[in-house]
Amino acid sequence: LGVFIGLSLWILAFTIFAFLEYIKTMFDKSAVLSVSDNGINDNLSIFSVGNISWTDITDIKITTALKTNFLVIVVTDPQSFIDRKSKLKQRPLKSFLKKFGSPIVISQKRIDYDLADLKEILLRIQLKFIAPVICLLLLTLSLDSCTSTMYKIYGIKNMKAVDDGMILEYAK
Repeated sequence: LGVFIGLSLWILAFTIFAFLEYIKTMFDKSAVLSVSDNGINDNLSIFSVGNISWTDITDIKITTALKTNFLVIVVTDPQSFIDRKSKLKQRPLKSFLKKFGSPIVISQKRIDYDLADLKEILLRIQLKFIAPVICLLLLTLSLDSCTSTMYKIYGIKNMKAVDDGMILEYAK
């Protein structure tokens, strides 16, 4: 009897969350994924974490679970993103962290854009803002060595320092 009640409560909670998620996605005009110079603002679902700075992002990957593709944004301190949310929303985010390696998980069903293309765009935008930082960290290397390293990691063919930043030329 206890198992039945527990299972019934879990199914009821899942149904309520699914309904709230549907309402948010369908009717909330602020339910968007936006990208800016500061980072990514994830406001697509009731479990979204909000602003994610480019410097917080360590990886962006695509994974599949239950026949659905997910964009996973891996961050340096996932617990800080979980702590931003209410106790009720922290439980699913902790589950995402355990299953996907990050609390920031965006379902293909939430966006009308190819995830592989979105991943590529996000990585290139992120690189625009962190490449100078990476090269400063590699300051002991020559610019040629830094460019070689960036090519291996990000596919950058050429880097040129300019007054207001860097020009990055990608390999095709």
